[in-house]
Amino acid sequence: MRRLVLVTAVLAFLFASKTASAQSTLTLGLQSSGTVTFTSESGGVVDMTVSSAKGSAALGTGILLNGTSYTLVSGTVALTSLGGGIYSASGTFSFELNNGTLLTGTLSLGSVAQAGGGLLTFGTGNLVITSIDGVSCSPTCPGPGDVSLVIKLASTAPLHTESGSILSGSVSISPEPSSMLLFGTGLLACGVFLRRRLT
Repeated sequence: MRRLVLVTAVLAFLFASKTASAQSTLTLGLQSSGTVTFTSESGGVVDMTVSSAKGSAALGTGILLNGTSYTLVSGTVALTSLGGGIYSASGTFSFELNNGTLLTGTLSLGSVAQAGGGLLTFGTGNLVITSIDGVSCSPTCPGPGDVSLVIKLASTAPLHTESGSILSGSVSISPEPSSMLLFGTGLLACGVFLRRRLT
């Protein structure tokens, strides 16, 4: 009986640790269609509006292995200047992979910075996933995910009314809750077995 418990615990631990540690990633490529526009408002606010900005994706791993394209479907985010080319963001975009057949979610931007050469970088945008493989996964969706984007602006001047296009980016998603639960179960089983063996 003890051997059966040990074998089960070891197998659960090995499988769970491999699954739980595997973060899914996907590289986003150049925007090929759609629009990204910036509109200067009062008070140092610039609205970033996206209309179906699409591009290719490659080098996927984990649940994003088959990712071939991405779409910022729609949305407007208000970027408020904090000075020095740094902006805070308010608002969300709809985000899809493979036209929504692989993944859908809601993307809110994290840190936003305007770099030299007319580039705008969005780091650690928070992606709340709503479906995987075309099926709603709530409330057991993996993530939230992190999305980074580099956007080329029409000019090198401080952000104002102009157009832009996505140059590159990436998506990374942490393991789903069920994998973490399996990992914890494997550890617990090992702990119980070792405790009984030592006493």
